[in-house]
Amino acid sequence: MAGPRNDKNEPTRAYQPPRRTRPATGAPATPPGPSEALLQRHGAKVLRPGEAVPTADGVAVQPTVYRSGTMLVTAQDFADPQFRTFLRDTLDDSGFGWDEGDDARGGPAVRTLHLQPLPDRLPDRPADGWRSLQQLRFLARGTRNEAPAARMSVEHLLFGSVAGPITGDPVTEGHPVTEGHSLPDAALSNVGRVAVNVIAGAPPRRPASGLTAGRRPLVAVLDTGCGLHPWLDPAVAGQEDFLVDPSVAGWSGASIPDPETGGGLLAPLLGELDSHSGHGTFIAGIVRQIAPDARVLPLRIMYSDGVVHEGDLLNALAAIRDLARAGKPEVFPDVVSLSLGYYDERPEDTAYTSILSTLLWELGDLGVAVVAAAGNDATSRPLFPAALGGAANAPAVPLVSVGALNPNGTRAIYSNEGPWVTVWAPGSAIISTFPTTFRGSRSPGLEVGTPILREGLDPDDYSGGFGRWTGTSFAAPVLAARLARSLSACGEGVLAPVDPVAAAARVHDALGEVLAP
Repeated sequence: MAGPRNDKNEPTRAYQPPRRTRPATGAPATPPGPSEALLQRHGAKVLRPGEAVPTADGVAVQPTVYRSGTMLVTAQDFADPQFRTFLRDTLDDSGFGWDEGDDARGGPAVRTLHLQPLPDRLPDRPADGWRSLQQLRFLARGTRNEAPAARMSVEHLLFGSVAGPITGDPVTEGHPVTEGHSLPDAALSNVGRVAVNVIAGAPPRRPASGLTAGRRPLVAVLDTGCGLHPWLDPAVAGQEDFLVDPSVAGWSGASIPDPETGGGLLAPLLGELDSHSGHGTFIAGIVRQIAPDARVLPLRIMYSDGVVHEGDLLNALAAIRDLARAGKPEVFPDVVSLSLGYYDERPEDTAYTSILSTLLWELGDLGVAVVAAAGNDATSRPLFPAALGGAANAPAVPLVSVGALNPNGTRAIYSNEGPWVTVWAPGSAIISTFPTTFRGSRSPGLEVGTPILREGLDPDDYSGGFGRWTGTSFAAPVLAARLARSLSACGEGVLAPVDPVAAAARVHDALGEVLAP
């Protein structure tokens, strides 16, 4: 196939990476990186500035984690035949194409291009979305393809924001810790999951006819989904509409194995619970406790190891945006709760103009509040999307970044902190719901006599339905639930979300009430 051509139909010269630039003074050091097993599971790699192909414009980058065999392109740009031809021709020169099924797949926001070797070519290196992206941007300079190429990106890995013990990897597996300090094991020795007994009953839930506002606020939780628990069961009287079917947003998490059923997907023969199994159910339970009159829309985008592929997040947010645009009061998403994040390689240039930021601004314009966890790496390096709420150049939208507080009201040692962290809420030692189908394998029982089952306290048997967990993952839904509780009592205006101006004003007032000292 002929090489790429510019708008004058003249062959372009071969791609030559620009001269490497020295990182800016004070640039973060190379991170320890995620485990090799996690990278292999998701076809990912760590972008290390000293080892990666330089950017097409020669600007220094910071560490991040991305899927090496994919790239993201907006659905609109992918629909442009001329730009798609440019993509094919440019990738063809390096011996790669993409899965032809990508032409027929994709969500409302982005298409994920899965790079594959051409059948008649043997590439001289493995697929690398970062290298291919820089090549595309370099060859697109000065042509009509420059703008759509700039909108393309690698597919970052995002990670659920739960805290855990130091094991040689970052605090949250996969997060590239590049500044801050190493935390002593003692500071994190009690932050993991553990089963607990809860003797209180489910918080009472008023019938919809008894609500001041006339309808229940809807909290969209983009996470691992939601499992079985009596407090969340639609079959229980008074809870019929607590969980909302994700199909109302046109969403299906079928491509992601369900972590909320058995909890152990990575090593099923061992019976151990995966690191983030139960994450979504735990968050739904937080909403149930704080805002019992609200509803939860659980969209499954997170794997059981806490990883989120950026393309899934973007398309889920676009589905929520389209649901808001429809303006139907009964399914209008008032609040979006995000307990995940990533570190951008060029935050000062790309994060604030990314597809992610555009979707969040669109949600804000529709009157949808977004609450995002600040992360658990004890660093001031901006974590996205949370850092978008504190961006000096960002539009005035209801996006709140939440750091974690200890039970005594102090700021948690693991929580990220910086000028972009705008709110603090309880996140350490939170008690909430776990799927009653979870029964891990750490502590075997003992059969005595008839038999009588005796056993020690099993730290990963959650068949009792409750547990304790720690992280900014849970500070974010605490704030989201408080916001929903305020909305449930804010008056008749909640009946008319069709009007974006009224919806935005309603959310603004509720935020003011929740954040008032």
